[in-house]
Amino acid sequence: MHLAVLSGDEAIYVRKLEPSKPYRMASRVGTAIPLHCTSIGKAYLSLMPRDYVEALAERTGLPRCTPNTLTSIEASGKSRRSAREGLGEG
Repeated sequence: MHLAVLSGDEAIYVRKLEPSKPYRMASRVGTAIPLHCTSIGKAYLSLMPRDYVEALAERTGLPRCTPNTLTSIEASGKSRRSAREGLGEG
């Protein structure tokens, strides 16, 4: 589980709880991550107005971090709606 704070166009991990299972998460406390590339960033973006997300896309270009990274405003919008529903903001 991660706790991150918003810092500009990124989220910074400030706390991490490892599972008791034998696998570990590759993330590290202090790491900055683009908002559109992770679930924690998408949760932040789901609460932001569309013009904020459009400005972020213009500033950053929504670079691909993995083969599954959302790199368009349209795909990001669907993901943001899904995240809002998961947060009970439907």
